[in-house]
Amino acid sequence: MGPGMDGIPAEGCEFTTELYRLCNKIWQEEQWPSEWAKSVLVTIPKKEDLTDCANCRTVALILHLSKVLLLIILARLQAPLEPCFSEE
Repeated sequence: MGPGMDGIPAEGCEFTTELYRLCNKIWQEEQWPSEWAKSVLVTIPKKEDLTDCANCRTVALILHLSKVLLLIILARLQAPLEPCFSEE
């Protein structure tokens, strides 16, 4: 997989320690970097007639660093909230 909009590849990063420090700083300061909030919307056709919007779906491409931090936040919140979730 190639680099995203930020130019940082999703795999093979050699600066894991710096990424760890940065994610912890964002978590502690509760301030999401504004450039991480940007995304690119891409329309993907589902069916042949693309003049009908119902025949397309839209996906948002976000920065790799933002995805990493979102997964960290999900993991940190999921464990304490797990008892509140229903079986379904």
